[in-house]
Amino acid sequence: MAMNPMQRKVRNSFLFGFIVALLIGAVIIGLLIMKNKQAQEEIVKIQEANKLAMTEVYVTEKDVKAGEPISATTVSLPAQSVPENALTAEDLENYLNDDGEYEMLAKFDMKEKTALTPEMIDKSKTAATYRMVEYNMISLPSMLEEGNYIDIRLACLGLDTVVLSKVEVESANSSTIWLKLSESQLLTLNYAIVESYVMDGTKLYATVYTDATQPALNCTYIPAANVISLVQANVNEDGKELETFYERQNDMAYSFREEIIGKLKGADDNISEEVVEKITEGYQAEKSSIQAARDALLGDIGY
Repeated sequence: MAMNPMQRKVRNSFLFGFIVALLIGAVIIGLLIMKNKQAQEEIVKIQEANKLAMTEVYVTEKDVKAGEPISATTVSLPAQSVPENALTAEDLENYLNDDGEYEMLAKFDMKEKTALTPEMIDKSKTAATYRMVEYNMISLPSMLEEGNYIDIRLACLGLDTVVLSKVEVESANSSTIWLKLSESQLLTLNYAIVESYVMDGTKLYATVYTDATQPALNCTYIPAANVISLVQANVNEDGKELETFYERQNDMAYSFREEIIGKLKGADDNISEEVVEKITEGYQAEKSSIQAARDALLGDIGY
């Protein structure tokens, strides 16, 4: 049946519109395919870049609680996510015991696959020269809690020196703390305590780390030469700790030490009677405080 001109015109318009729509659709699909291809290429580039930027790090093999042994393994992580002070193979050597085994304790709770740093790890405190020691003459922060990490500092002669750096508080009450210390730490702190007794205007106090992952400060306090000799005489002292101990002995530290010695000695170059009296008073105060705490404890448990 022959179409009239109007029908032919409508048909041609429909065909033309359909063809144009197909062409537009084809162009849009082509553009989408090109965009998708470009996006895929960008993803591949990023993945390749990440592969190139991967680095081997030591992480925890499983969840670990504070004070528990750490089992470490190596994994590849993007370099940008690895801490600058991440644990290295050289760092691991510091945790080897006499049997060639690693002794690493967690300083706080950690999840599986946590990237390790030296600040997160403690050596075994049941070996070598570590001892539990009680102190009640250190000025303590009012909010100090068990498990906090502290620096013990001596403010003296206008200088504020770090006696012990980043030691964990094993237990604490309003006036007393218990610490696990190595021989060199114990001897150093005991000498600082004596100086806090005899030097007027001296303050021996503790400051708390706001976060357990904060790096330890360098110890800047150095005791007298006879204390250093005692540390040397202890053959069980950790070699790394001794090395760090001697690194403190610089000109400034010796100048500070000489000034203190001058304050302690009398005209005859001997320790003055006044100094001896102050030391005795300090020790008596310690003894009285410890005895009172002991009596209270025994009373609580029925003795």
